Amino acid sequence: MKHRILKSLVSSLCFIFLTICLIFNLESFRHEGQEKVEYQSLSMSERIERLERKCKQFSNPFRTEYTALVANEPNKLGVEVVYLKAGGHNTKKPLISVCIPHKVGSHAWGQFSNQDDVKVDQSELDLPWKIKAELSLKVVVVRHPLERLLSVYRMIFENWCDEKRFLAQQWNNVCVTDVEGDGKGFIQDAANATKFSAIQFLYSMADEQRHGNDRYIQKIWQKFNPGIKLVDPKSQLKFTFSQFVRFIINGTVEFEPEVLNHKGLSYHWAPYWQECSLCSSLTQPDIIIHMESFNEDLKTLFMKAGHLNESVVENLVQKFPQTHSQMGGHSHKLTSKYYSQLTKAQIQSLYKFYRLDHELFGYDPEEYLSYALDSS
Repeated sequence: MKHRILKSLVSSLCFIFLTICLIFNLESFRHEGQEKVEYQSLSMSERIERLERKCKQFSNPFRTEYTALVANEPNKLGVEVVYLKAGGHNTKKPLISVCIPHKVGSHAWGQFSNQDDVKVDQSELDLPWKIKAELSLKVVVVRHPLERLLSVYRMIFENWCDEKRFLAQQWNNVCVTDVEGDGKGFIQDAANATKFSAIQFLYSMADEQRHGNDRYIQKIWQKFNPGIKLVDPKSQLKFTFSQFVRFIINGTVEFEPEVLNHKGLSYHWAPYWQECSLCSSLTQPDIIIHMESFNEDLKTLFMKAGHLNESVVENLVQKFPQTHSQMGGHSHKLTSKYYSQLTKAQIQSLYKFYRLDHELFGYDPEEYLSYALDSS
């Protein structure tokens, strides 16, 4: 009898214990899910309010962020900007200026802006940028900074000579390289010559356009492979994700100005605040589109810009082009695969490098830290 009672008591305790564990795990999962999508749950007004609050906070000249965001008057809306008009150029709807950082769909936006339903009349495009800024509903497009960085790695550094990559298909001079990489023909060689030669300068420009990016990649590769000769670029010019992150974090320590000052590729991983002017009264965005909620945000943009009915807006959204995808799938689905190759210390260093982008747009590094190896 006692044995049965004891057995029953043990079973009850086990059941209670398992129930408590299940509740705890479900609560942890629920909380983790909320953390993971917190930035997506912000309404458009909350995103704008957040950006305004941060810009005001960083307007203090004693803060380190002041120089980056506020100190200098902008001379354009951003590096990559397209102009749209809901309903096309024949309407009296306001201009829409969209600043798209590289690797956040800039190619697709460029194609979309040429469609008749949103195309802007050339006379408006020819206006000075400040006038266009005053007339425009200003938009910035962003995605999680660490997901974007993974996309950059896969497009450029994972396999530089892969001819199937989007970048290689856009340029006909990727991996067209002299394996010695001696720098012959660089523009600065011509500029520093004792006697200026227009022919030599033009030759140098053409040579830099054709070979500059290859030499840039080779110099980075050589730093990571000291003492190894580059004899077969197609098989050798590859980098691990950890090497790429090391380059981003330690660039100013490990590399010469010749590499650091090369601009042919680095705009792909430049912070958002360098790509778009975010805190000036002339250029601060009215709409913030997150790639994670792209379709809904695009609808919000067109409704605000054109006061169009829902079916017209839906039609515009459906026409937005999907211009390219990377081999192996979207980077969003591969974050755990790649970020599990890094240590927490590496990811924390990346977060510090892109901290402003995280803060301005409400992104969180915790998901990426959860994938990481424990720092040694």
